[in-house]
Amino acid sequence: MKINKRNLKSSFHRQADESLTVFDFFSDPLAKFSVVLGKLDGKHGKKMNEVSGRAYLVLKGSGTIHVGEEQTNVEEMDIVYIPENTPHGIEGEMNLLII
Repeated sequence: MKINKRNLKSSFHRQADESLTVFDFFSDPLAKFSVVLGKLDGKHGKKMNEVSGRAYLVLKGSGTIHVGEEQTNVEEMDIVYIPENTPHGIEGEMNLLII
């Protein structure tokens, strides 16, 4: 299935919390992954995904990604993999591709 702006539902844009705005491009429970653009301005507290791992690609900006007890400073074009069932959080000012 091809997904583009013309066939996205109204849930395309949402506010995850006060610091993170997300744009949902693709999400299907059967696929066990989603494709999201995120705009972070501040701190998004630790969460855990029990369905699948996540990959965060920094498209613009910089910050810190917390994975379990580790933290990694990131900047443009860095990618961080987060295994499923692992607490993770992000902080900084970044545009992210999250898969």
